[in-house]
Amino acid sequence: RAAEPRKAEAPVSLRAYGSELREGYTHLLGNRLLLAIVVMVMFMNGTDQGWYAVLLPVHAEAELGGATAIGLLTAMFGAGGLVGALLYGAVGHRFSRRTVFTVCVILCGAPRFLVAAATGTTLPLAVTMLLGGIAGGVLNPILTTVVYERVPDRLRSRVSGALTAGCEFAMPLGGLAAGLLVEGAGVTAALLLMGGVYFLATLSPL
Repeated sequence: RAAEPRKAEAPVSLRAYGSELREGYTHLLGNRLLLAIVVMVMFMNGTDQGWYAVLLPVHAEAELGGATAIGLLTAMFGAGGLVGALLYGAVGHRFSRRTVFTVCVILCGAPRFLVAAATGTTLPLAVTMLLGGIAGGVLNPILTTVVYERVPDRLRSRVSGALTAGCEFAMPLGGLAAGLLVEGAGVTAALLLMGGVYFLATLSPL
């Protein structure tokens, strides 16, 4: 029944949409935990975009043999993400959610930038991507749970929209920044700088 249309609701209008949009952002800005999550994930997604759109392809072309390595590394991260989500669903309730999140958010991203900067071979980076994917697969179940706990049913879609917009805000900037860094400072320096931003962002749960 909760999924059925609400016939008594006011008709959709630009004014009503603006009011509901403000309501979602007001709730988000007034909740310190949700706001902290948005800012952290915004930086994570921005640097991730720099990694996948620029840094990994450039590094793979120069050091790892090209497109085959990109496909392998991306597949390893995706497989790790699936394993991580399944593991958390099976045994995650036995551990402190905050502790698991803090450890996994640090492990999921920054190490791959460091390993790519330090080595020109595929195997170490593939292992790092697999482990990072496992850690990353734990994060979304925890974050989704927090949203369901912290947001009233009536506001859930509005707040979720605001969360998504905030989390994806920096993605175009991340790809642009990575390209400029590669051109200006070289691939290794770009990897270390972007990885450093990722690492600092993921320290925030501490």
